Amino acid sequence: DVKHIRCETCESLVSAAHRRFAELRKGSKKALSEEDAMSVVETVCDPEADGGAWLRSLDLQEQGRRLRLVKQAEDGPCGVE
Repeated sequence: DVKHIRCETCESLVSAAHRRFAELRKGSKKALSEEDAMSVVETVCDPEADGGAWLRSLDLQEQGRRLRLVKQAEDGPCGVE
């Protein structure tokens, strides 16, 4: 099943990281530091961190023989599927 969610999961991850980088750059005239970039990368998959907030609104659901990431209306706890 992992091979069926990999692309969708990666796309969501990259979109979340991109949004986080854009938030950090907003209003700043200088480039992000390596430390800032590492902070985003280190927290983007942690649902307890600000950078990983995107994970709290996703649910992994079976649709037929495939697994899909489904955006929920509100945040929920992360658990084991």
